[in-house]
Amino acid sequence: MTSFDDILEEAGQFGRCQKRIFALLCMVSMPWAGVYVGIVFQGFTPDHWCRDPAVAERRHACGWSLAESRRLTVPLVNSSGVLQQSSCEQYEVDWNATSLACDTQELDLSKTPTGACKGGWEYDYEGRNSFVTEFDLVCSDGWLVDMYQATLNVGFLIGSIATGYLADRFGRKISFLMSNLFNGIAGILVAVAPNYVALLVFRTLYGFGVKGGWVVGYVLITEIVGVEHRRTVGVLYQMFFSVGILLLPLLAYFITDWRWLQVVITVPYIFFLSYYWFIPESPRWLLSQKKKSKAIEITKAMAKENKRTLSKNIENLTDDNLDSCAASFMDLIRTPKMRKHTFILSYNWFTSAVVYQGLIMRLGILGGNVYIDFLISGLVEFPAAFLILFTIERIGRRIPFASANIVAGAACFITALIPDSMFWFKTVVACIGRLGITMAFEMVVFVNTELYPTFVRNLGVSVCSTLCDIGGIVAPFLLYRLAVIWLELPLIIFGSLAFVAGGLVLLLPETRGVPLPETIDDIELPEKVKEKAGLKKQQLANLLPNDDVSTNKEPTSLVFLISLTPRTCIAAAMTTFDDLLEEAGTFGRCQQRIVALLCLVSLPFAGVYVGTVFQGFTPDHWCRDPAVVERRQACGWSLAESRRLTVPLVNSSGVLQQSSCEQYEVDWNATELACDTQELDLSEVPVTGCKNGWEYQYERRQSFVTEFNLVCSDGWWVDMNQSALNLGFLIGSFAFGFFADRFGRKISFLVSNALNAIAGIGLALTPNYISILVLRCIFGFGAKGGWMSAYVLLTEIVGVEYRRTVGILYQMFYSVGVLLLPLLAYFITDWRSLQLVISVPYILFLSYYWFIPESPRWLISQNKSFKALEITKAMAKDNKRKLNNTVTLTDEEGDSPSASLLDLVRTPNMRKHTFILMFNWFTTAVVYQGLIMRVGIAGGNVYIDFLISGLVEFPAAFLILFTIERIGRRIPFASANIVAGAACFITALIPDNMFWFKTVVACIGRLGITIAFEMVVFVNTELYPTYVRNLGVSVCSSLCDVGGIVAPFLLYRLAVIWLELPLIIFGVVALIAGGLVLLLPETRGVPLPETIDDVEFPNRKKEDVAENQQMEKPLKTDLTNNKEATTV
Repeated sequence: MTSFDDILEEAGQFGRCQKRIFALLCMVSMPWAGVYVGIVFQGFTPDHWCRDPAVAERRHACGWSLAESRRLTVPLVNSSGVLQQSSCEQYEVDWNATSLACDTQELDLSKTPTGACKGGWEYDYEGRNSFVTEFDLVCSDGWLVDMYQATLNVGFLIGSIATGYLADRFGRKISFLMSNLFNGIAGILVAVAPNYVALLVFRTLYGFGVKGGWVVGYVLITEIVGVEHRRTVGVLYQMFFSVGILLLPLLAYFITDWRWLQVVITVPYIFFLSYYWFIPESPRWLLSQKKKSKAIEITKAMAKENKRTLSKNIENLTDDNLDSCAASFMDLIRTPKMRKHTFILSYNWFTSAVVYQGLIMRLGILGGNVYIDFLISGLVEFPAAFLILFTIERIGRRIPFASANIVAGAACFITALIPDSMFWFKTVVACIGRLGITMAFEMVVFVNTELYPTFVRNLGVSVCSTLCDIGGIVAPFLLYRLAVIWLELPLIIFGSLAFVAGGLVLLLPETRGVPLPETIDDIELPEKVKEKAGLKKQQLANLLPNDDVSTNKEPTSLVFLISLTPRTCIAAAMTTFDDLLEEAGTFGRCQQRIVALLCLVSLPFAGVYVGTVFQGFTPDHWCRDPAVVERRQACGWSLAESRRLTVPLVNSSGVLQQSSCEQYEVDWNATELACDTQELDLSEVPVTGCKNGWEYQYERRQSFVTEFNLVCSDGWWVDMNQSALNLGFLIGSFAFGFFADRFGRKISFLVSNALNAIAGIGLALTPNYISILVLRCIFGFGAKGGWMSAYVLLTEIVGVEYRRTVGILYQMFYSVGVLLLPLLAYFITDWRSLQLVISVPYILFLSYYWFIPESPRWLISQNKSFKALEITKAMAKDNKRKLNNTVTLTDEEGDSPSASLLDLVRTPNMRKHTFILMFNWFTTAVVYQGLIMRVGIAGGNVYIDFLISGLVEFPAAFLILFTIERIGRRIPFASANIVAGAACFITALIPDNMFWFKTVVACIGRLGITIAFEMVVFVNTELYPTYVRNLGVSVCSSLCDVGGIVAPFLLYRLAVIWLELPLIIFGVVALIAGGLVLLLPETRGVPLPETIDDVEFPNRKKEDVAENQQMEKPLKTDLTNNKEATTV
């Protein structure tokens, strides 16, 4: 008997055929996004107020503005402690019977009685039309808007069950096509519905077809790919929903009528009917229906398209689920653990739907620009899929799943507490919550499948996921009704739900590396599963013959084998890449050329990382008064003279200085002002905030601060520029780490550079600051990922003894970029042009496609030894070396155990190392970026100061190379942090009149933190065992990007209190970091640990090394004696 999975191995698990079908079916997810969350635009409730026909008529006659006529119509009411114009009440005045003049400024209506709106409503909606404005669904009828989304989810609930049954009964393909036909009809009916009752009925029918068709498409694509591709395909299928989310606000912006938007969302479903000719029926379903011949026909067609040949085993094809027992709903709740899983998963489905839909629909009631807000929040969904794919096989399911819920809950709580004046900070935190709940929503799908036995799995997923649709029914009522009481109250509810969901997930078992359960006993008694797996493994070992029958190759010649020396036999049987590299050249001409090319990548990265010092420079500024500016030009005043008339003196850190954010409250146009103002006394004049913008003393230069006036109350926006970059770094390092491991170092490097070029040039051209922050985040995403991919590539193609030197030199080129940056910024006076210059090299790096190879190590890890050998031979040829022809490459890490996040904290020494290294990554990022950005606010010549501080980075690399093999790692690492901390303290205490002494001490601090930053990289690698090393470095270094996010807020906000206060904070954290480093073990001359025991019991490792050295002596003698070849 042969199962379909066996045949799929021959036909191709994810070949050209499956990729084509997958690409087609992924398109289905995009219009579904419009169906699911289109209410944000189709049901948008704009600002509205009662309409009074008489006032409207008088407005046209008198030319009143909307605000003036609104004052006569609606009263002020208390809304969350703030007086606002009512949306649902009006003054009970008959303006037709009242003598009303055009001048109404002195009219007092405070004693006038009020009543409910009688003449309908007026809407402030810029010529747009939603079904809310068309059917007047506001005030007492506002709950009908909730019904629009609730009825959709009722359709989802019924449709997912009904279409699921139909797909099992009549087939995946026919169900998919029928649902799309149904969607096309129902969607058009929604667009032409004559009244709201009909609209709700058609909306329910629409939901019935849409959800069912989407689920059938999901099932079909997962059934025709191999087992190892199902999870990736499933996550990517859902990711195209996020693509639809991004397209939706763009469509809604240009399509102003909700009915036409509905038509555009529906039209794709009509096109999907053409899939009848492009997608096949599921062979698995055909087998389950005993339609073997049709299943074989389709499988052969797939194999042909994949250019594969099937064996005769296909004639024995059977349904591998033929003998499964019937499932019952009671099976889900009969036993304790099944009951626990069902409850927790049902609750998580419910929570994911409520919080996800709630956060999306909340965008429509916030009052900001709904299109931009929706687009930004949609962008954060993309990292969710990559984070899931990156973490689930490294960390597991439970921790990321729980963390996603907890992060979403925390973000909801924090967002509710952030004041509205900090709008963009509030938006960023809300987006983090959206990212968390998106991850949770996508993870609950496959975690659900892994926690139920085979025979009840489909039923379990169906029952639990119905709570998703119930959550969708509840969500609009929770959001819109509670928001009437307090706008942030729904967020408190969402946060509570998500927190509880995260806590409950921690009660579920971890399923990574655990075989799927087959019976309820496997759930209730998991120990038996492990015993069964061990027994099965033993049985397989006993059944396998000793002879090599795994390949069809010709047997190896006996004479050839005997003619080899023992050493050559071993090499021919198994050769690692390091062995081969010894022959090809560990650092020959080829590697030198590649290292030289890749080191150039560090140059523009310096501009990306610290370019904000020049691009976001905040020059001396003061309030602008147009009348004083005009008078200055007439009288020939200097800036200082006109500034004295505009801004008052304020106490700044005990010193009287001219204010940057306040001005005298004087109308100079109405004041007689002579050119001689020396005797003018303004000390008693009241002051106020700047009203007409600012003037800047910046020598005809322009930064984004001066362009967008990001000063005073808006100064925190400048912090967001660097924080957005580091947020991109944080996500990019994880995402491109996954990409580089999945698709290769070279392709990841090239993709990142393409992304850098697009985002970098987009930054230079973008018209507003919101877009700058979004593109800055994307720029960080690509720049950090590309820089890391290049670092990994160059360390993988050189010999072991050169890796550390090459790594430090690679970072030293970053220092060269730091030196070049002030020279460029001095001659390029506009921040946009400087951005272009920083971005252009990334376009040139795309030419590396022809100059750098893929990493042979990565190719070997992907079982592409032939390609790896081909590249290595080319390297050897370039290095003028010759390889041994009898080589069989193997992956030296092929049998390493899988790494878990818990491995980093489970045992005492590992926990200590993880904490200390994470703190040091965080500290180096905060202090390094803080000291660099401080150059921009210190008040000196920013170009010279930056150049001097950049020069001190060069000795760092040479000091490291000189000391680490002579003194060790621990003492230089700790000393660097302590020197940096002490220098920060001393710099803060040196008075400003000792400028050069202060600069020298600050440069010593910069040198210290640079050494610490470069050392933490390889110290991190030396303290973790082999199998968990990459994970350890990734997790610890993520704190570097967190530090980068925090650094600008620490620097700029604390500097407002006292300019030197950030230095005190930097000094404290650096001294603590140095002290903690002294608790780490010395690693000089110590072999890299291979297991956690090597870390926990380091003395045992030393004994093993000594024993191995002792054993090598007789082994060398034996090998020498056997050097001559023996013949038969």
